[in-house]
Amino acid sequence: MIRADKGTLLALTGGVRLVQRVQRPNVHERQDRGAHYWFFRYRADELLPDGSVKTKRKFHTIGPSRGDRALTRRQAEVERDRVLAELNNAPTRTEAAVAANQPIDPGMIIFGKLAELWRNDYVEREVGGRPLIAASTRSKYISHLDNHILPRWKDTRLGEFRTKEIGDWRRLRANRGMRWTTSGTL
Repeated sequence: MIRADKGTLLALTGGVRLVQRVQRPNVHERQDRGAHYWFFRYRADELLPDGSVKTKRKFHTIGPSRGDRALTRRQAEVERDRVLAELNNAPTRTEAAVAANQPIDPGMIIFGKLAELWRNDYVEREVGGRPLIAASTRSKYISHLDNHILPRWKDTRLGEFRTKEIGDWRRLRANRGMRWTTSGTL
């Protein structure tokens, strides 16, 4: 896992990248569930909504170990290697450097981190000893962020936002007496 400095796109996505690992698990024969077949287990990393990484054990069935279309253990191992070829694709030093410079999918940005960046760079920013926006506007923006927007959306990735879900949330807020502007601000 790689952590990033505040303000970078990697930090906005939770500061993590999935770790590549080289795996070569054993092929096993399952005989206890009515059918006889070859299988193996491997580890796969999943990115969670809060930006952390969870390693899960996955199960992959290769094929029958007995019967008409039975595979030998050697054939099952070859098939396992074919399936894991992409997971085990460990980059060379040059490929790793190129991969590190590849852009990160904007849909993976966590909304709460983006809102924090917006708040620091726009709402609370001062230039030449003077704030960019009026004190009343700043307090309104901070109040809306802290009390209404972030409690609901801070752990949501930009790619997970859905129009209907946002519309339902806004209607719920409107029914509670909240007024929203459509001026393009949070």
